[in-house]
Amino acid sequence: MSIEYRFRCSDEFFAAAFAKYRKQLWWYGAFRLLKFIAALLLLGFAAFFALRHRFFAATGYLAIALLLVLAPRLDAWLLRRRLRKSPYHNDDAVVRISDEGVSVRGRSSEVRMDWSVITKARRFADGLMLFQGPHVFHWLPDSAFTGGSPSEAENLVRSRVTDYR
Repeated sequence: MSIEYRFRCSDEFFAAAFAKYRKQLWWYGAFRLLKFIAALLLLGFAAFFALRHRFFAATGYLAIALLLVLAPRLDAWLLRRRLRKSPYHNDDAVVRISDEGVSVRGRSSEVRMDWSVITKARRFADGLMLFQGPHVFHWLPDSAFTGGSPSEAENLVRSRVTDYR
């Protein structure tokens, strides 16, 4: 049995993949909440110093709070910039998963991996994420299916990867 995904490695694809990656991190929700609380505190300090006519200190606190608030946009811009330099940018990829393993083929590359290389897998409502270690992953959206079905892919990956959720 072979299940196939086809997709273009575009900016939108990579943005969705990294959003899913962050979503599965256990600490990321708490990190975002902590950033929000820190931004509120810094805005409070800025207001306090502005009321005391210490505008230089108020401007510094305000600038740091603004950086915390704008960090996701800055992060997205840096991610797009970095990925546009990748040789895989806008490449059409074909990913096949089968009993033998996972294969990824693009215009200028082809990679075959045994299931022992896949250390964990995470199922999302709209796709599957396969990991090779802690930070290397492959995002397989359900919308990219060309052969097989999401339930077949889920059953195959569940039977081959021990850390599946």
